[in-house]
Amino acid sequence: MAIPVTAGTKLGFAVSQAGAAGTVSLEQLGAAGTVLKTVTLVAGNTLTVANGVTAVRIRLAGGLLATTTFDDVRLWEE
Repeated sequence: MAIPVTAGTKLGFAVSQAGAAGTVSLEQLGAAGTVLKTVTLVAGNTLTVANGVTAVRIRLAGGLLATTTFDDVRLWEE
């Protein structure tokens, strides 16, 4: 699910992950829904939404997702 955002907005995030087989990334989407930029989320960091981005989407990836648990993935506006 895509979350509407405004370019230039600072976002904070938290990721609680059991196991190290997967990654959590944030896809920054343009108006047409195309991915303009992807950032791997690292807990404790913040990011600024890139120009032209209208929405963001959290993506879970990894070869062993069946054995990786993402207990808590949160995203908020700073």
